[in-house]
Amino acid sequence: MTALRSARLALDLLTAEGPASLARRALDRMAESAERKDFPAEADWPRDPAIATLYLLATPPAPRLGGVQTQLVARRLRDRAAGRPFALLYPWNGRYRLEIERGGRRAALDLGAAEPGPSEAPPELAPGPLVRAARDAFARCGARQLRVEGAAGLPLAGLLDLSSSLPLHLALHDFALFCPRPHLAEEPNGDFCRWSRDPVRCAACLRRSWPVAEEYPRSRRSLAARLVSSVERAIFPSAFLERTHLNLFPGLEMERTRVEPPISLARRVVGYRPQAPPRRIAFVGAAKRFKGAELFADLVADLSPRHPEIEWHAFGGGDTALLRKLRAVGVLVHGYYRAGTLPAQLARHQIDLALLLSIVPESYGLTLDECALARVPFLTFDLGAQAERAAALGGSVVPLAEGAEGLAARIVAAATAGL
Repeated sequence: MTALRSARLALDLLTAEGPASLARRALDRMAESAERKDFPAEADWPRDPAIATLYLLATPPAPRLGGVQTQLVARRLRDRAAGRPFALLYPWNGRYRLEIERGGRRAALDLGAAEPGPSEAPPELAPGPLVRAARDAFARCGARQLRVEGAAGLPLAGLLDLSSSLPLHLALHDFALFCPRPHLAEEPNGDFCRWSRDPVRCAACLRRSWPVAEEYPRSRRSLAARLVSSVERAIFPSAFLERTHLNLFPGLEMERTRVEPPISLARRVVGYRPQAPPRRIAFVGAAKRFKGAELFADLVADLSPRHPEIEWHAFGGGDTALLRKLRAVGVLVHGYYRAGTLPAQLARHQIDLALLLSIVPESYGLTLDECALARVPFLTFDLGAQAERAAALGGSVVPLAEGAEGLAARIVAAATAGL
């Protein structure tokens, strides 16, 4: 990234998220860099039978990048605290990097180029470099299983190749096996596609981002079906995601699946107890259309003149244009927050009600857990794991079909009579 581009990005974030958010981002980048430097470069590492699992990630393990990366960091911290060895393979600066740690000793090994070559579609890497690096890493660290954390950004053909020779466990965090858009937000409208299998419709959606042929969605799903049928274990964060994949891919037997809830970096907070009726209401999550940010902006624009007593907040980074739109309608935008700090943020700003407005199905919803740790009630829509888990965590569900009007009715009722 050039200096000019970096400066423009920083200015864009500054105007959208504010200086405190920009500072948090910078500090987290520094922490990630320091963590990486803690692994000195080495040419080799003796085979170690104590290393049970080699983790494979499509991107560097940076928690600021999202849920999958956060989970890798959480697992690393957990295993480090327990004194268990840890091995992780991921692409970094055009190379594959293997990080190993055990008993206080750490090493980083360069396993060769990771540049993408010819591929089925731009969002997927060429399988050759991945297969070579994964087999090399598996042999070097002496692992007993290869655990792939998420399918997004990885070549399905390469994973299928690996599953033929290595005990491969596939941890799925979204719908990346079903579609290159793992959130299933259809372009250009951004609505939930409801697992469309129409090849013409799917190709038209994907062509908004990549030059794919009409047969691409069908051939990719056929490849995904072969992959999911060949893995030793398929791991899901929720019963919802497991059940949905069993329906989407009939070749996946339940005997080879496991539900494994995510590891949370958050901690319960004490202090502010949310009030009823709520006077501080917050949108929580990335400011993306499929996360409900546009809907929230419209909701605030509608309710603010009628309920000036309500203070509106937004926690999370995302689309800078949407964040500026939120600011324009009077929302206090707090921007990016570090993984695990949301409960403390909600308590600090005395939030009485959280809105988790994803219009696509979430695979688990760590944010629900974080609201519960802050004892903040929440509203969410009736789809995905967030709907199935809401009641147990102090949340309420609104039919997605009711949209902003249904949310407004709930909020007005709460604001005038309490939840």
